[in-house]
Amino acid sequence: MRYAMRCGISAAAGSAATLLFLVFAGDTESTHGALESSRSVPVGASAAANPAAQQSNVKVDNSNARAEYVNFARVTATPEEVILDMALNPQPFAPGEQQLRVSHQVVMTFYTAKRLQGALEATIQRHENAFGPIELDARKRARPGAKDQ
Repeated sequence: MRYAMRCGISAAAGSAATLLFLVFAGDTESTHGALESSRSVPVGASAAANPAAQQSNVKVDNSNARAEYVNFARVTATPEEVILDMALNPQPFAPGEQQLRVSHQVVMTFYTAKRLQGALEATIQRHENAFGPIELDARKRARPGAKDQ
């Protein structure tokens, strides 16, 4: 199943632009809504110099969107597209070979991927500013004395 990523840009003349990234993905019974992230970035000089630039409004209907948890992502690419495969790995630290079923595949242009990169970087930076650094090494995250569940 392929899911599309949509990116909209909202800008007024001489102001900041807002990038809206929307990914509609999921196969679960519960509806949690679409992933929506936004951040402000400076508008290019050509837009600021053009007084005829109009503000764009993006209205999102996520009533049919579904969310599904994933803890595995693989990024591949063709000369024209970036492909993001996502899956649930129920035993991420199990030894040996594991077979995962890709539950979501998002295909986007490199332009959209770069805007997504910026939005993810801003989101992670805000999280780390509020809660501290995110440690990717699970062994360093493990709490001493915590029992296996």
